[in-house]
Amino acid sequence: MSAARQSSPRLNRPNATAIWYALTPSEGSASLTAYASSDFQDGTVVDARDLERVNLSEVPTLWRAVFAPESRQLLNVTAAVGPAMWYVQVPEHDATPPAMSLVAFDTTHFRPGTVVGNAVFEPLAIRSDQQVGAIRWWPGTGQIHQVYVQPHRRREGIGSALACAAAAHLVASGSPHRLWAGGDRTELGEALAQVSPHQHRVRPRQRVLPPMTPGADTTGIPDRNLYPRS
Repeated sequence: MSAARQSSPRLNRPNATAIWYALTPSEGSASLTAYASSDFQDGTVVDARDLERVNLSEVPTLWRAVFAPESRQLLNVTAAVGPAMWYVQVPEHDATPPAMSLVAFDTTHFRPGTVVGNAVFEPLAIRSDQQVGAIRWWPGTGQIHQVYVQPHRRREGIGSALACAAAAHLVASGSPHRLWAGGDRTELGEALAQVSPHQHRVRPRQRVLPPMTPGADTTGIPDRNLYPRS
């Protein structure tokens, strides 16, 4: 998925299921859980007292995250979809506009869900081609810029898990924005958008972008991993 930068959309599709976040503070950390239901307005962060009237056993859970309350640093995130992965946070403060990326790995260096920074990651003997995928977005608006999954790892729910991790990062940061997708997408980006639980945060497709997969990376890859209609 790739996109041109746009302003934040009006999230007002009829019959859309809201995504809201339960905040549970604790000593030294805090947790966020993303739920999908109409119990609260879309994008709302609610605390434990607000949950007393909700039967959470009947509400779908999208992801769970732990963050540091003072720094707002995301420490761990686990999505309800996709394989077990850990993430490297890559801020791009000098980009225009400033961007943020999460790069996913499934090696045994860290427990699943762990989020580390470049200072922790760079000394490790991990090749860039060991990443299973990455997502990049603009924190200033919450818009997704790009999602990429290694061709041989597609159809595993990795793209959806990356979107959940990025959504958690944005909410944990204290941003007033929520993750959303613009209308310019590749074919694979459109396939990912169609299965997103955040349908009310996905703009209708307006422009077809060319594939992001380099030609050299398609050798020996099944068509179903390269062409979503296969």
